[in-house]
Amino acid sequence: MYHLILYRSFVSFFLILMTTLTFSLLSYFLLVSPIRYNSYMTTHLFVRSCYTLLDSTIRIPELVSTAKKYGYQSVALTDHHVMHGVARFLHECKKEGIHPIIGLEVDVFYHEQKVPFLLLAKNNKGYTNLMKLSSILCDEREYATYEELLQYCEHNFLIVYGEGGYFDAELISEDRTGITQKLAQMKSELPSFDIAISYEETSLWRSKNALLKSVSKCTRNSDSCCK
Repeated sequence: MYHLILYRSFVSFFLILMTTLTFSLLSYFLLVSPIRYNSYMTTHLFVRSCYTLLDSTIRIPELVSTAKKYGYQSVALTDHHVMHGVARFLHECKKEGIHPIIGLEVDVFYHEQKVPFLLLAKNNKGYTNLMKLSSILCDEREYATYEELLQYCEHNFLIVYGEGGYFDAELISEDRTGITQKLAQMKSELPSFDIAISYEETSLWRSKNALLKSVSKCTRNSDSCCK
């Protein structure tokens, strides 16, 4: 019990410290610095760093400096469940003159499945919500609940995955009706969201992306299934 209390106290202290250190930098970017996007450059919104253990070896200084080298005007950090690298990320972005996009990849228990979602902060309130959600997931939790997603996705962009997401099986089997039904279900249960297509360049996933774009457009324009 003593060790558990000590651990929780350390987590609370760490979160307060991280929030204090990062809010000044975050305010500079979100409230002061204007966003100027290069119309010829796409910003990658799904980026894991070495803080996502066993999934990435990308170090934050190299991430930001490489983005600067190739002409990016903005760069994202979207680690899985953790936000330990945000302070360093903001520092490096300020040093390189690049606009930071702060996000979080979250696994959510949704309709008896563990489903990944991507959240991107719109402002300081969104960032604060991401910190709260991350602190929940760092407390020996494998996933957030559906109710927690709804609570903390406010002031954030919500992105639903195609590949690896809620309708991944239907997408692979090209079950157009199944994709349409699940998309309609998500539209009725979630706030406004965007759908991510696969970054894979194989012919297989190019065809799946085309299918997903077609179904998404149809679902957006009609409540009925597209044949």
